[in-house]
Amino acid sequence: MLFNHFAGNGDMLGEEYVTDPAVAHLCATAFETVWARATPHAEYRLR
Repeated sequence: MLFNHFAGNGDMLGEEYVTDPAVAHLCATAFETVWARATPHAEYRLR
């Protein structure tokens, strides 16, 4: 798994290659958890 690291202003800081399967699992499950809590685009309204 290749991670790209960016600064707060968007500048590329570097890359990191990770082979630990636990890291891949953590990333996949985190994405699924956040996606399940997201507001669908059609329902999104600015406050």
